[in-house]
Amino acid sequence: MAHGRRRWIAALLALALVAVAVVAVISLNRPAPEAQPAATQSEAPSPSPSPSETPSPLGNPF
Repeated sequence: MAHGRRRWIAALLALALVAVAVVAVISLNRPAPEAQPAATQSEAPSPSPSPSETPSPLGNPF
């Protein structure tokens, strides 16, 4: 009786591993939501000034 139970446990573990592998492959092959087409990726975005680069109305004391 224990031999049959071991077989079922092994079969269920193998099935679980296959299911995990399938989910991993599907999720890793999905494109990211922010992915852009290859033609637009080569273009550099226009740089926006950071808050430290914008001129202050009081001037830079340093």
